[in-house]
Amino acid sequence: MQIEQALHGYERGHGLLASSVELSPASQQTMLVLSDLSGPREGGGYSTYLTAYPLPGDRFYVFARTWLAPELARPGCVWTHSLLLPMGEIGSVCLHELLREFRRPETSDQMWYQAPITRTPTQKKHEVADTAKGARLIQALYGWPSATVWLQAETSAEDELLVLSVWEQQWASLRSRFSFSTGSLAPRSRDGKKLDLQVVPFRAASSWNFEKSAREVSIEGPRPGCWANRCAAELGNQDGPSTRYLHRVGLGGRESFEQLVEILIEAEGATSAPELTIAFQETRRLRAKHRGPVVRFLLETPSVELSDAERLLGLVRSGLLQDIDDPAELDLEAVARRATASRVQDGLEIARLSRADFVGESSARHILSGVAGGLQPNDLLHLIDEQDWSVLASLLDQRPALGSSPQLWQTSRSTQDRLLHLLRPRLTGDSTDRVPVIEAVVEAGSRPAAELAAQWWPVDVIVALLDFVDAHESLTREAQDLSFLLSASPRAVASWLTGHPSPSSHLLLLIAYSLEPEDVIGLGIDDRQWLSMKPDHVESLDAVGFRALAFVYCLGLRSADEVGSKLLGVAFDTLYRAAEESRMPWLAWQLLERRVPTLGLFKDWDRCERLVRAVADSIVQYRWPDRALLAISPSPWIQRKLMRAIVEREHAQSSESGRKRRKGPKVGRDEEAQGRYEQAVADGDRGEVDHRGQSAGSGHEPPEAN
Repeated sequence: MQIEQALHGYERGHGLLASSVELSPASQQTMLVLSDLSGPREGGGYSTYLTAYPLPGDRFYVFARTWLAPELARPGCVWTHSLLLPMGEIGSVCLHELLREFRRPETSDQMWYQAPITRTPTQKKHEVADTAKGARLIQALYGWPSATVWLQAETSAEDELLVLSVWEQQWASLRSRFSFSTGSLAPRSRDGKKLDLQVVPFRAASSWNFEKSAREVSIEGPRPGCWANRCAAELGNQDGPSTRYLHRVGLGGRESFEQLVEILIEAEGATSAPELTIAFQETRRLRAKHRGPVVRFLLETPSVELSDAERLLGLVRSGLLQDIDDPAELDLEAVARRATASRVQDGLEIARLSRADFVGESSARHILSGVAGGLQPNDLLHLIDEQDWSVLASLLDQRPALGSSPQLWQTSRSTQDRLLHLLRPRLTGDSTDRVPVIEAVVEAGSRPAAELAAQWWPVDVIVALLDFVDAHESLTREAQDLSFLLSASPRAVASWLTGHPSPSSHLLLLIAYSLEPEDVIGLGIDDRQWLSMKPDHVESLDAVGFRALAFVYCLGLRSADEVGSKLLGVAFDTLYRAAEESRMPWLAWQLLERRVPTLGLFKDWDRCERLVRAVADSIVQYRWPDRALLAISPSPWIQRKLMRAIVEREHAQSSESGRKRRKGPKVGRDEEAQGRYEQAVADGDRGEVDHRGQSAGSGHEPPEAN
């Protein structure tokens, strides 16, 4: 801290001799008056004394020591060394530590006062010997806040430490306006107003008897237990609980001091929320703009042995929140959050009371926000059980994400419906709160809530369902129950797949189970994504799995490039065997029946043949290369059936068109290759030949499928 300084003394009259700072004319005049001798010439114990006062303009606070200068020729001359403390740092100043900075000048060393001094503020504990006198002084100062208080003493040094300790116990704004003199040889004034505290010699006491606005410090001490005794006991100790409290919450002038201390005493004696309510109500004695710091201190200070909930309940019931100017200053949100996190029922009780008429709207909003922040989503079940929908709505206003517990969406249908309608207007904007709620609905597998949410936010619901399935290791029953949502929004599904090139196989299974093949054609989905669906254990497939394979089979039939043969390779063998063994679920066949050729009234029962014919039609139509057969099925038996069907299809196509069968890039590249196919068909069960005319080895051949 940089401290400016000035020296006043005699030079053709009393005046400024040296200074480290340029001051305004008004400040110069104030210092000129108060740096002169304080009254008629006095000897004895008042040869030196202290004076402290603020300068006009709120820039500096002056702390000065004056010495009589008998060495000078003119009687009544003095030296006064003034330290100009920056007003912005007045709260950290310890005056008795600055006593050592005073320097009585010699006539030849005045240049030293023309430079500022730098000191680090310190706070050292010291003892005041006469605390009884301190209590009397404190009672007089703050019991009569508008009066000038005067104290008689034999010498100026007698009560110097006491006066400094009283000043140091004050909060910053009170210090900055407080003035005192430890050597008033006559009543002293600053700009027409008497100094607040003045120590006077016994001989000069008579001059004070005519001061109507002055109050002498009584010789009788305050009653036991009085607030003044408590403060006097902490004089010189900046770490005392009352002093710390005053430094933290103090605002205003001397008139607030007694009220603040009495509020603290009332609060420290409280052992329950109703008793603390009385302390909060006492703050009404303060000016409205001075209440905030006190209320916040009572809410937060650990010296009050009550829980956060009890303190906040005491404040709410006091009615004080009805006219608090700035609730944010009280940090009500943080207190409510801590109280709720400690005990949910307390938080809910606070939320209920905060909606009463004796709580202002702004304060209620801060409290409800804190309660909502301290709750877990599952805690809303308490309000649902109690049917307290008004409080629940208020909490959801502050934190819509409280609806993100799956347990909330496992309640009754009517409860879910009401809850979701409460949430709807609160989730319409930013998706930050909406997404966790929808994810909880999906995780709970709530069909009614998901169906309703899909009407309002279809894309968010689809994305949440797909993300949920993709993140799990297997397909859950809850996800299957919501598969109907995918069939209603194939474009949203396609958009998700486009941004996720490697989805899990069980997610693809769910999508394939839910959609129609035509739903995804032309939506930009990479057909190669479906190749990961090839089942490892056919025997364990359920209706969902078979239906999904039927979906992939149909996609393969409609794919014009070679990927189609690979898609058929995923599904064909499994579907063929299921049809052969009469294990094809109706759900899967229902999808296939409309997309495989018909064989006529008396042959449509042969599902295996219809599956083969559909594949052969695609091979012929899209002119797949020879290797397509190997990709579709590794079984030589099925390959031979496909060969026969291909030949028949091409023959029929040639006959229908009346043209020679084409020789291009079909299964047979030329007449010789076509002959080999026909020979393979004629060979029957004498051996197995692949579509390139090479022996595929001998082995047992399964019976013709029906």
